[in-house]
Amino acid sequence: MKRVSLLALVIACANASAVEEKQKAYGAILSATTEQSDNALRAPDNKISERQDTLQAGVFALYENDLIELDTNYAAAKKYYDKESQSDRDSLTGRTSFKIGKDHHLVDLRVLHVRQKQLISADAIDLEENQDEKQILTIQPSFHTRITPTDTFFIQGNSTDVDYRYQKLSNSQREGATTGLQHSFSSVDLLGIFVSHTDVDFEFLPELDYRMQSYAISYAAQLRKLQYKLELGQSKMQSQFDKDDEADTNPYYLITASYSTGYNQWDLSVTEQSSDSSMGLGDNAFGEDSGFGDAGSNKPDRIVLKRAQLSWRTTALCDRCTLNLSSFAEEREYLTQERQEQSNGVALGVGYNLSRSANIGARVQLRQQEFEGNSLIEDFDTTQVGIYYSYNFSGGTSLRLFASEFERKSDSELQDYTELRSGVTLSHRF
Repeated sequence: MKRVSLLALVIACANASAVEEKQKAYGAILSATTEQSDNALRAPDNKISERQDTLQAGVFALYENDLIELDTNYAAAKKYYDKESQSDRDSLTGRTSFKIGKDHHLVDLRVLHVRQKQLISADAIDLEENQDEKQILTIQPSFHTRITPTDTFFIQGNSTDVDYRYQKLSNSQREGATTGLQHSFSSVDLLGIFVSHTDVDFEFLPELDYRMQSYAISYAAQLRKLQYKLELGQSKMQSQFDKDDEADTNPYYLITASYSTGYNQWDLSVTEQSSDSSMGLGDNAFGEDSGFGDAGSNKPDRIVLKRAQLSWRTTALCDRCTLNLSSFAEEREYLTQERQEQSNGVALGVGYNLSRSANIGARVQLRQQEFEGNSLIEDFDTTQVGIYYSYNFSGGTSLRLFASEFERKSDSELQDYTELRSGVTLSHRF
């Protein structure tokens, strides 16, 4: 894998002067945030009122020419607690997508790196000390060639490392390959059939190692306003540790669609897939700031993951306002434990431009979390209501004032809390 990557980089450097630059953007952002919480540990009683400060530095770059595609964005942060309710903590989050070679080339190489925060488990209180950082590094070399004017044969290798900063027992590596055929009916649609095999190894828990085979047929279309993709197949997981273990066979499907008009943008994703709690959602589609992100597990296991998510963004209400509505529903079934997790939520946000430089907004988010098979964990609901005001000064400096109220309710008062948080962020973009 390293020899393939090095060769591709050499080819890229050798041809850098001969390719045409298509787009380029890069920059950096520095910010400082200070906020006051009336319940820093989100406890039911004995509340701690505390000031919390965050310093953050971010970089981003977007570049594309006839050979290379690069999209990268990272942010490093350090958080301080005035009354030491938690330990000061630094973090690094972001993603890079890098590709050498285009679809019309014989070979290409894609490298994806994602580093994101996630709760250590679905029932944990959403505090910084209960957050982990999951890092996913994927290397995918591909070979594809036309066997007829409308048919393409391809082979794609896959090497992925999943590393956790704190929960090391969840670290895993996966190696595999996918091969298949693609048929073009026209310039806007594509039919495909593929077969894949993956070996998954847990670094510290080899008894959880397993192999997975998948078979699927796919159809994708890209129209002027509508783009969609359908995949339907089957996956089979079997333990590498226990040769007598019966294979788990489950359906696999994926539906993605995006519809755009002058005022509206709709995005839909529905899937059922076999996975494990180490990989989880992988590259989270909603993003960690949505409140609908991923969660880890204090006991790693193979899982069957079902998830549906829908988002709608519109500017049709008025010339100066934007409305965002998103929802999701998810179910995780653990295959070697008597355990099942279900969660669903909805979020509504609205923004209004007071002027070219100033805007205000509000957001409401509701979430339900249910657990089956574990009587020690209570179901709970969370509510978040927030407002903000931001102003962009000339020269790249901006100011943001915000306030939010958080509430969690369950059958156990020991897990209930309310928190009021307000603060200010000053940032500068270079």
